[in-house]
Amino acid sequence: MLLLIGIPLHAQELQAVLTEKNKLDAEHFYGVDEFGAVFYSKENVLYKKNSEGTLSYQHINLGKLTSVSIQNPLKIILFYKDFNSIVILDNRLNELLDPVTVQKFNVALVGYAPENNVWLYSEDFNTLQLFDYFTQKINLQTQPLGFYQKDFFAKELIADNDKVWLTGKKGILLFNQYASYIDYFYFSEISKLQPYKEGFFFLQEKTLHFFDGAEVYKVNLTFDKNPESYFIRYGKLYVFSGNMLTTYTIKE
Repeated sequence: MLLLIGIPLHAQELQAVLTEKNKLDAEHFYGVDEFGAVFYSKENVLYKKNSEGTLSYQHINLGKLTSVSIQNPLKIILFYKDFNSIVILDNRLNELLDPVTVQKFNVALVGYAPENNVWLYSEDFNTLQLFDYFTQKINLQTQPLGFYQKDFFAKELIADNDKVWLTGKKGILLFNQYASYIDYFYFSEISKLQPYKEGFFFLQEKTLHFFDGAEVYKVNLTFDKNPESYFIRYGKLYVFSGNMLTTYTIKE
């Protein structure tokens, strides 16, 4: 089923109540885990900060840290695109195994998957793949993405236990945990999709929106007018902008 969604000029608003503001000396903000630990990076070092202190991780031989997934706080996934390598960390930022370098193709995007797997998007084949990082084998793979939507190429990948979202220039492809196609959503020029309940949040033109599966809502932020990045968990919205991390409660 193809779902075409256009964002109206006067979208309904979703209220976000400001609850807390804290300084965060960071270049990139990745999110807050279910225990309240904040993940961010500066000068290519990953940090995990909570009430007990700050942990850090750096791998100087793998180049620039490209992405970090914290969906599972016991399995933190780091991707280093320069060396086509994946690092899996535990909750103390210790390596669970040696860095895994994908040998047979170039990887553009990496996302969370359950058990000993990660989702990979390959630029070489334009496919989504479920990769076992212990055996280094591909367990599942989609058709080339152009099969589902003409001229589709992914620029972002985010996943949870059940679904995988790939955002492209003009829309979003949705797959289930078995790499089976579910749906296509037309949203032009969006970024930083975050699944939430039956829908997802996204940024468009520096403005945060929420799509509930039927309607689009502009998120009314009282403090952060141009979010650099954000993260949503359990009804809490964390927005990073200008070295400030602001926490909101979503009013539903």
